Amino acid sequence: MPIPIGLHLSWTETNGPVVQAPAQRSFGSRLIETLGKQLKGEVQLRYEPSGFVYALDVPLASLTAAGS
Repeated sequence: MPIPIGLHLSWTETNGPVVQAPAQRSFGSRLIETLGKQLKGEVQLRYEPSGFVYALDVPLASLTAAGS
């Protein structure tokens, strides 16, 4: 079921070296995934050859006083 979007954040790296998914999850990837979960959102981490892509979708209710 799709989340009603309140916030969509996307970070896309380009023009760097070819990237590959890491063999292990690190502190940084765990941190940005945890932030999304705490906000009841969805997090996508993609390791595309052209660069790393991070997307965060947070429902509006998580961003308002009533949602906390």
